[in-house]
Amino acid sequence: MERALAELHLNEDSGPPVISEPSGRARLEGSSNRRPVAPPDFRLEDSIATREAYGSALLKLGAANPDVVALDGDTKNSTFAEKFMKAYPDRFFESFIAEQNMVGVAVGLANRGKIPFASTFGAFFSRAMDHLRMAAISRANIKCVGSHCGVSIGEDGPSQMALEDLAMFRAIRGRGTLPE
Repeated sequence: MERALAELHLNEDSGPPVISEPSGRARLEGSSNRRPVAPPDFRLEDSIATREAYGSALLKLGAANPDVVALDGDTKNSTFAEKFMKAYPDRFFESFIAEQNMVGVAVGLANRGKIPFASTFGAFFSRAMDHLRMAAISRANIKCVGSHCGVSIGEDGPSQMALEDLAMFRAIRGRGTLPE
């Protein structure tokens, strides 16, 4: 493993790779119009779906920071990303069923100073595995939110259920705050 990481020029001290600015374009700098994030609308003892809490939190993050953008893989009514879309249509990107492109666009937006949240059903992130792996190698600051994990999610059916996404994300080196 050490030899492979050395060939990729990845070690604990290497920091992010140096990427030249695109010629003819200025980098989009982060906004200074940030505000504190509003507290949750839910009480600790409330029982709500995790995906609904995600939609509410994403909306609050968008209100607090104009650099937050949302991308969704045509599941916005299930992930509740539609709350963000309705409030900030100019910062919402519908990716339809092209999760590979959604991850690629999220990486590009992160490289230009935005804070992208990409959401879809967890099972569908498997379509974007290579893009996710490359995003990790380039240390892109993207947030991937997969809903409908597990093997018994109800009426949406078996094509939307999976556990493979958990194994897939565990296999990505440098995957944020998860243990190495």
